[in-house]
Amino acid sequence: MNEPTLLKIATDTVALFGRNIVMRILSYSTAFLTARVLGPEMFGLLGIINQVPSLAKFGSFGYDGVAVREISHISQTTQTERIKSLRNVTFTADMIWSLLLSFSVFAASYLFERQEIYWGLKIASLSLFASQIIRLYVANVRLDKNFQLLSVVQSVAHVINTILVVGTIFFIGMYSVLMAGLATSVLLICIYQKTVGLRFTFEYDRHELWRLTKIATPISIATVLYGLWAWSERILVLWFFGLETLGIYSLAIAGVQAGLMLSTSVLEAFVIHVFQTLGDTRGQVKDIAAKKLLHVSTISISYGCPIVGASIIFIGPAMVNSFLPEYTDIIRFLPWVAGILWIQGLPLTYRASLTSARIDKQWLNTVQGGASLVLFVALAYLIHIFESTLIAPLAAKLIAYTVLAFWGLYTAGSYLYEDISECLGLLFQYLVPLFWSVPCIFIASQIGGVNWLGGILSFCCFMILYLPIVIWQCLKVDLIRLGPGLVISFPWNRNIDNT
Repeated sequence: MNEPTLLKIATDTVALFGRNIVMRILSYSTAFLTARVLGPEMFGLLGIINQVPSLAKFGSFGYDGVAVREISHISQTTQTERIKSLRNVTFTADMIWSLLLSFSVFAASYLFERQEIYWGLKIASLSLFASQIIRLYVANVRLDKNFQLLSVVQSVAHVINTILVVGTIFFIGMYSVLMAGLATSVLLICIYQKTVGLRFTFEYDRHELWRLTKIATPISIATVLYGLWAWSERILVLWFFGLETLGIYSLAIAGVQAGLMLSTSVLEAFVIHVFQTLGDTRGQVKDIAAKKLLHVSTISISYGCPIVGASIIFIGPAMVNSFLPEYTDIIRFLPWVAGILWIQGLPLTYRASLTSARIDKQWLNTVQGGASLVLFVALAYLIHIFESTLIAPLAAKLIAYTVLAFWGLYTAGSYLYEDISECLGLLFQYLVPLFWSVPCIFIASQIGGVNWLGGILSFCCFMILYLPIVIWQCLKVDLIRLGPGLVISFPWNRNIDNT
């Protein structure tokens, strides 16, 4: 990989990471306020209804993702007509499918008498359609690799969404979050239309659509299965413990989602380059540049997640005690949240590589996702028999994602590495931060408490103990280099020929 590509990935990752920091701070602050105003029962109900717009991702065929995959794989300079046709067919199919999904949710609202569900689903159906349109715009932004624009637009939209929620939550309750989400989606559509445009016309090509559908089907099923995780765990918690405990669980899972967004910021910038690099190998899948990209992104996630997890463990209790005293039961489950965050983020980039046009093993994602979901439901039920607390679904989720992570890393590695021992060696490297951070967390926990001062002291102690291994790993993968006089230089300040 040459220097400009490395610089591009670095700046894109920083921009996306900054966006996610802003979004997570605002989202978690809004979640705290919403949870406090609504109470556990209504917050749990909102957690279910607010999952409906996610059908734009989890209930879609994902033709937009197929467009990114296929267009990234071919030359954008010599096949402009081919690219135009791909975009037209995939976007048309996505548009029609999103209309059907939105209409189904709108019609389903008439099955419920409770007003919060009746009107909530109506609003959510509109947000669902708007979210799918936004996905098409984002596909264009990803293909342009204009991640800095994506970062700025989404950050600004999130600030506006937060302002709307804070300004209306005390007056219209649960509807505040739903209406703010819809208004923000409309704003995003307007901004994207002005900056990047959809750049497509309606086109139907039966043979091309069938080819793309065969590619999209396993990817969409895998995405649906991932979405079923959110629904399954909430339904199980509701069944086991009731709506009030579901509200507590929803707040705990929000911590995982917040941290996972930081992992996806690394994935988002790297995966488009991975697709293109694998496409440029012309059959040589075991290309060193693609492997380097996958390794660096996974190492970044593996070493970054423990820092987020430690902040959840040490700062989380003070936040709950200060702002949400009725949710204090969540504190003892925070270490589980940190563990789930780390293991869930670990295999993201490698599993994404399975869906590239070169490896073309997207069915493996489907099989792995389905098996892990079945394992989660079975374990949650069995553990609940012996442990009738929230530990049951959290432990089941941790075990199921552990199996998924190692399975995903192994299968992707088997297609990228001729020598399986090399793959296993990398796997051990990814486990190093886990082995190192656990004793660091234990030691740091001995000096603090559940108040703000104790939490901050514990987190600072953890960082002092943990940072040396982070710096060592950065030197090892050549993200930073100690030059003459022990001056630190970064990769975008020097030429790197072999990355």
